[in-house]
Amino acid sequence: MQLVIKYQDRITTTSMIVAEIFEKRHDNVLRDIYNLECSPEFRSLNFEESSYKTSQNKNAPMYFITKDGFMMLAMGFTGEKATKFREAFIAAFNKMEKALFEAKTPKLIPTYQARILSMPAKSCPVDRWCIFDQASEIMLLIEKEVGSISQYDLADGSIGIHWAKYREGKPWTKTASTYWHEFNDKRGNQQSKCYEYSELEYFKIWLKTTYKPVHLYEYLHNKFKKDILMLPRVEAFKPKLLKSGKAA
Repeated sequence: MQLVIKYQDRITTTSMIVAEIFEKRHDNVLRDIYNLECSPEFRSLNFEESSYKTSQNKNAPMYFITKDGFMMLAMGFTGEKATKFREAFIAAFNKMEKALFEAKTPKLIPTYQARILSMPAKSCPVDRWCIFDQASEIMLLIEKEVGSISQYDLADGSIGIHWAKYREGKPWTKTASTYWHEFNDKRGNQQSKCYEYSELEYFKIWLKTTYKPVHLYEYLHNKFKKDILMLPRVEAFKPKLLKSGKAA
């Protein structure tokens, strides 16, 4: 018999399962739950009252019970069998917790590290600079703090779009050139912009004071807003980005 079940994204057992495994009448288990000397807060968090259909098709009370609730309840069960059953329940809770944790852990891949090592911008003219080379610090920061789950992640593409808008009409803007950015996948070679070194100082300041604290979070949030595994990592990273903006 399955000792624990997943109920509303929580790992629980039920008063009916407890009764059957511990060889008790269900009404006696319900009585034990009612008589527990615990706080109302603990009770509401760990014992959720519900109902089930009896063989006479009538509604009867039952409880969904968390691991903490089970530990509190089972402390009152004595005897050699009770000890054995408690251990079995705890093992079942731990096993399902581990399985759910592993299922909720995104499989991260070193997308940006691999791209940097492949030197995709090697055809950029020596008298020019490109977004990919000069923004590698941002890409490695993403990989460290949030992670990447796709080899096609293009944070440098986002940086390039915002930089192009920012530099429009500035007195220091020069004519941009192009080079062939080399992808080691089906994308092949893609034409990308490169710039005169006289603009690099402005780019570095903009990257630190504007893109990183403002646009980077927007990029990550929009990218992962429907990903229940990655979005919490983005939100956890947000305070650091805001702090970096204030420091700048």
